Amino acid sequence: MTTLVQQNNNHNSTATVTTASLAIVLPGVATVGNAICVGFAYGSSAGTPSLTSVTDNLGNNYTINQNNARSGFSDNCGCATFFPLTNAPQTITVTCASTVSGTIAIFANAYEISPATAVDASTTNTTGSVTAFNATFTTTAINEFAFASVTGSGGPTWTQNNGWTQDFASPGDGVWFFHNILSSSGANSLNMTSSTANFYLWSLVSLTPAAPPPSNTAGPVPRVKFILP
Repeated sequence: MTTLVQQNNNHNSTATVTTASLAIVLPGVATVGNAICVGFAYGSSAGTPSLTSVTDNLGNNYTINQNNARSGFSDNCGCATFFPLTNAPQTITVTCASTVSGTIAIFANAYEISPATAVDASTTNTTGSVTAFNATFTTTAINEFAFASVTGSGGPTWTQNNGWTQDFASPGDGVWFFHNILSSSGANSLNMTSSTANFYLWSLVSLTPAAPPPSNTAGPVPRVKFILP
């Protein structure tokens, strides 16, 4: 079963730039062998924003599993992962750019989880103007760790309907991060209700847990009696 070890979030806005970075500092150093997952969102006041990289203080370059960027919009979001850790980082950095100098805003939530063996579900999409939000995906194992980034028009609040935890919310900016340890495999969803109808982008990734150690089905080892001469 995957376990959430620790998490933290951060956000900033940097004015009059074409590139900017955001650092997310975990409460403690991560453990070798674990995984770090990062949900991120970004935008710019001018030009076209883009994601440059997700890295950490020990030089790990994270896999960008999803990067949902709509042409002509600034409310972009995605997910990144790195595992298994061979060192013990604590600070994760998200770097973004824009084609025109302006204000770049970056939001991110970083999670350390244990254990994880592979990315399973990895999906992204957009919605129409809705109050009933339902991001569907399919998993192959129980107890997977799933995390999601959601962006959209600013203002609404959410009511989660099926066990997800809201880890960060900035309704005025239209940015939210969620996670869940899924109790079932197969069809799953991030299902929630918005206080107002809006258009949303979302990106979601789940990771499979490590397989449990094999059980001993052979029974106890028989005792051998030695007879001395």
